[in-house]
Amino acid sequence: MCCELCGEVKENPVYLINDTPLCICDNCYNKIIQNLDNAQLSTQNKSDNTVAGTVGAFLGSLLWVLIWVVVYAMGYIAVICGIILAICIIKGYEKFEGKLNKIWITITVIMTISMVFFANYLSYGYEIYLAFKNTDNINIFEGIRSVKFFLEEYPNIKSSFIGDLLLEYFFTIIGSVFTFIKAYKTSNFKYTTRKL
Repeated sequence: MCCELCGEVKENPVYLINDTPLCICDNCYNKIIQNLDNAQLSTQNKSDNTVAGTVGAFLGSLLWVLIWVVVYAMGYIAVICGIILAICIIKGYEKFEGKLNKIWITITVIMTISMVFFANYLSYGYEIYLAFKNTDNINIFEGIRSVKFFLEEYPNIKSSFIGDLLLEYFFTIIGSVFTFIKAYKTSNFKYTTRKL
């Protein structure tokens, strides 16, 4: 068989590199492994600015909150919002020089839980604003401030809030876990290889 990279014709083995089968000669295989090792070393030596990365993740998640409130206002709660949250946090963290490592995982989990709650809270504030803007002449900020009162005074609103929150957490987990795992593996340049 012919090597897929250099074209050398001989009995070349098939290697599985990151789940991609390649029929390549030993020389090309060694070059690929050397390049992967160099890329991995370069990634591991990348400087980490956790504070700046956290600020970036926070700014990215604020963008997501806006998207979530708009989607919620349209009457939807969707898995795609969980994926968008993951992408916003990851890209914000990386843009601000954060390194996707174990500290990042902790920051991401805390930020995800907080932002989903915050988005739900804002969505309910928006709903209160819509319900009372004409009768009580309230603005959006008064609607948001009154969420706590409505949750304390009206059990049906509280149960609806908790139900929506749990559903949002469920969809966020479905939408974001695999995105976070893939980003972590990619950014830490993990690779797998074996000879078939």
